[in-house]
Amino acid sequence: MNAITPDIKTLWEKHGQFIKYLIISAIVTVVDICVCYGLEFLLVDMLAANAAGVVTGFVIQYFLVTKHVFVGRGRRPVIVFFLTFLIGLGLAEATVWIIRDLIFGGSEDIIAFAVAKGVSLVIPFFVTYTLRKKLM
Repeated sequence: MNAITPDIKTLWEKHGQFIKYLIISAIVTVVDICVCYGLEFLLVDMLAANAAGVVTGFVIQYFLVTKHVFVGRGRRPVIVFFLTFLIGLGLAEATVWIIRDLIFGGSEDIIAFAVAKGVSLVIPFFVTYTLRKKLM
């Protein structure tokens, strides 16, 4: 057990910021998926539902990330976070559209939803993290 502890400590020291961002993003992802799935299959079309999930996630993520990962005050963090959010939203929407409409031919089944949502979470995650880390 003692041999593992230094490895975890080293990993945390080296990548703690990324690990915290990943954990927060995982929590936000669960919220995003629930909102998106619930809205899409109950009320609205796929892009509106996806946007609602992403926006809900953005609000939660903003408060958690600016408190625990990219600590900052003032207008700059808000502006950077919002602009990177818009980039991520654009990537997510494009990904959902490409996968659902072009690859799955407009399918509304759970597999098409899961694949599109999964890919639309991964690509913006890495893009926004990288941009935020450089800009904040």
